[in-house]
Amino acid sequence: MKLSQLKDMFIIDNEIKGNSKKTIAQYKRVLGYFIDFTADIDADLLTIDIIKSYQKNLLERQFIGNSFYSGKDGQKLSRTTVNTYMTHLRTFVIYLYDNQYIDANLFDKITIVKKPKIIKEILSDYEIEKVLMSFSNCEMSVRNQCIFLSMVDAGLRLSEICNLDVPDVIFNGNMIKINGAKGFKDRYVPMSLSLKKSLYKYITMYRVPDFIDNKALFLSKDKKRITEKAVTMVIVRLRKKMKFDKMNPHRLRHTFATNYIINGGDMFNLQLILGHEDIQTVRKYVHLARYYLQSSYTNISVCDRLSKNNSKIKI
Repeated sequence: MKLSQLKDMFIIDNEIKGNSKKTIAQYKRVLGYFIDFTADIDADLLTIDIIKSYQKNLLERQFIGNSFYSGKDGQKLSRTTVNTYMTHLRTFVIYLYDNQYIDANLFDKITIVKKPKIIKEILSDYEIEKVLMSFSNCEMSVRNQCIFLSMVDAGLRLSEICNLDVPDVIFNGNMIKINGAKGFKDRYVPMSLSLKKSLYKYITMYRVPDFIDNKALFLSKDKKRITEKAVTMVIVRLRKKMKFDKMNPHRLRHTFATNYIINGGDMFNLQLILGHEDIQTVRKYVHLARYYLQSSYTNISVCDRLSKNNSKIKI
């Protein structure tokens, strides 16, 4: 059978398992790249050398940009992206082996490339303050403020923001209910007073649920549920307006998680808030928090502060 036919069967199996539409769309896209590279050969012609050649091709391939970042001339795909593509391919190849479409697990002898350990950047307090000061009291601006706060002050995913309904905001309990999130698991997320006030203003002054049939919390100008693309453009416009180099939903979520640890939260509660199944996924925020605490130690050190403000102290 052709790889494209087996890819379709793999996608159907993932739909049966209940994987999210986003995950399935990513499998389709990434596996499509590989099948194009192989010219859609029969599965029994697949070899380790072909997979290694594809990995080499990815490492040499140029980054073409996305909605948040246009890239630089000659910029290659990041090693993280290459690893993501290869990890998806490995899942597909193991599926072929488990279902006896190929005779061996070809990934047994494939090494995933090492990626450099890069500290993920988060928004500084100054940058967050700058964004918050940019909002006005008009309908779309208040809505956008709620969206920004939902990411940077509650750690919600892009898809979760779009799927929120008005009843999911529990003002009396200072909580937001996330229904059918990643992995089809419901959870509750604490709501800060800033987010609570912003949401209350939006719902009572602009959302006006009495005459809107759509129960969605965040609405477009034509009173329809906001889309992921629309939320993405909200963040893109904010980034351009603030003249920030980088700002996207993932960075806002990283900012929330890192600040949560910095300000005394523990990673077990953070795991529940973010909706991660694996504690190892959350552990990276502990390392991030340590890095940012270390980098800002001059603001914590009493001696540094005294030396800075008193020229008579000679150190």
